[in-house]
Amino acid sequence: MILSILITFDVGKESCPQINWQMCIGGTGDENIFYLIKLTDGNFLYCGFTDSHNGDFDAKNGGSDAFLMKTDGNGNVIWKNIYGGSRDEVFYNVIERTNGDIIAIGTSGSNDKQVTNHHGNPGTDDIWLVKTTKNGNLITEQCFGGSGSESTFELGMSEGLMIDKNGNIVFAGETNSTDGDLSLSNKPNHGDYDGWVVKLDPDTWNIVNSTTIGDAAFDALYNIHEINGCYFVTGTKSTIAHTGPGMDVEPFYKAFAAKLDESALDIIWYKKYGGSGSEDCNASVISQDGNLVLTGHAASSDGDCVGNRGFNTWTWKIRAEDGSILWEKFIGTSGDTSAAFNMTATSDNGFIVVGGIMPRLNPYLFDAYVIKFNSDGDTLWTKRFGGNASDQLLAVAEENNKSILVAGLTSSKNINGYHAGSVTSKKFNAFSSGKIKDPTADAWMVKLKE
Repeated sequence: MILSILITFDVGKESCPQINWQMCIGGTGDENIFYLIKLTDGNFLYCGFTDSHNGDFDAKNGGSDAFLMKTDGNGNVIWKNIYGGSRDEVFYNVIERTNGDIIAIGTSGSNDKQVTNHHGNPGTDDIWLVKTTKNGNLITEQCFGGSGSESTFELGMSEGLMIDKNGNIVFAGETNSTDGDLSLSNKPNHGDYDGWVVKLDPDTWNIVNSTTIGDAAFDALYNIHEINGCYFVTGTKSTIAHTGPGMDVEPFYKAFAAKLDESALDIIWYKKYGGSGSEDCNASVISQDGNLVLTGHAASSDGDCVGNRGFNTWTWKIRAEDGSILWEKFIGTSGDTSAAFNMTATSDNGFIVVGGIMPRLNPYLFDAYVIKFNSDGDTLWTKRFGGNASDQLLAVAEENNKSILVAGLTSSKNINGYHAGSVTSKKFNAFSSGKIKDPTADAWMVKLKE
């Protein structure tokens, strides 16, 4: 039986944690943290982008630079480093290898300085993979793609990255190319943007196998996992294609997941989730019982979303065997719009979801929010907080079962340490630039503790 419920913020079975500390990282340009992980030494690694030339960063390569930053649990910076060329770079995801090396994945539009063998015209994004030492010193890098674009285009979405049980590096992203590395794919591009799964030799980074997932409309993958010898990918598709600058495919979103044969990358099953409105899946994790928990947003009240009312955060658990829904929860407040951008599994077999919530009368004035679930999908606590402008959480990691670190961006000048800047319309994507004008954003780090 599928369990479904809508609850409101600040309702739960346990008291929510309080802000232990928070800080802003950046300059007078834009900064953003997209992902963070807890390292084996107990410290934390953040990744994102900066285009500031002052303050805590100096994007000296040109355009926006990707960054890695290591801190302790109190936010003290141990080291930070920037990476890129004369165009725009960003890191969306990062993992730690057993030898302490770091692998980060993002996008690059450059073909100079630290970026080599870029595909396509300058400024068109390739997927960019970077390996560094444990101290952030660059070891190697490589671009993957074709003459088209390999780029996410919405805040909070990212490339998936993992090392499988055989030691292969595997990533998942999106592409609208039909040549270059896509000519090696076991399936050609189906049209528009497709999800793209690539398996690499861990030593040479040569492509071992790759495949595309999608149809003639827009498709993108954001996470990849391995369960019992199979790969699982999750992401968002649209029922229409992206046809040009300013084209908004989000009203036509559907969340989806697929199970792939690990060797041939053939699809074992493929499931779409949602109703007649807009739904997406921005993140997913493996549950302790070997299934998957997904999160994003839901705007429908039919189909898989019966019981939902409004535009709310949607978190649901699926069976790895066939993709069927085991439980689902819709969380929001009446009249507001909320969405989840990332999540993590916790040591008590629960899940923490992070994202943003905004009043409908202020369509870009987000507050940060955090939700804690137990293993059965019961809501333990929720927390909504922020400053006097837009604040969003895009990354989360557990320090221990009493404290978590969350991160993202803030444009709130009343948050201590905010670096004031001019108005910007910068947006990381291959199209629709200038769609939204906001004050510049700092990277924002917060520790929540009981």
